Amino acid sequence: MNIVLTKMLSLTVLAICLTVMLSGCGAKVAERQPSTIADTLLKELNLPKMILIENDKLDTHFSFPEGVIFDSAVYLSDVDDTADEIGVFKLSDTSKENVVVGEINSQLGQLAKNFKDRFPVEYNKVSNAIIRRVDDCIIVVVCDQNQKAEIILKDMGAKLMN
Repeated sequence: MNIVLTKMLSLTVLAICLTVMLSGCGAKVAERQPSTIADTLLKELNLPKMILIENDKLDTHFSFPEGVIFDSAVYLSDVDDTADEIGVFKLSDTSKENVVVGEINSQLGQLAKNFKDRFPVEYNKVSNAIIRRVDDCIIVVVCDQNQKAEIILKDMGAKLMN
C-alpha cells in the first residue's frame, strides 16, 4: 500500500511539473507575436495618439513582396506632424530578411524626405530609426526615446540590423 501511495504521489508531482513547463512554453510563444511586441513597445514608450494599421491595409504604407510577411502589427502616429511609428513584421521566411529591411529603409527614406524641411525634429527621429530583429520578427521604432526603446528591445533579445 505504501509503494502505491508513493508512486501516485510521484506521478502527481510529475504531472504538475509537466503542466508548469508546458504552460511556460506557451507564454514564451505569445511574447513573440507581432501584436504583443508592438503593444509592449507602445505601452513602455508611452507614445500618444497612435493608430493600428490593419494587416489588409499594410500595402498602403509598405511595398513588401507577396508572401514575405506572415503577420504584422504597425502603429503610426495619428497626428500629421509627428513621425512616431512602431512596426513589427513576422517573416514567413527568414531568408527574406534583407528584402523586408530594404523596404523598411525605403519607407523611412520617404518619410524622412516628407519631414526634412517642415519638421526638423521629426526628421531627426526618422533619421535615427531603430531596426532590429527578434526571432523571426523585424521591428522598426521611430520615436524620440531611442535609448529606452533599445533597452526594451535588448530585453526581448533583439539583434542589430542597422
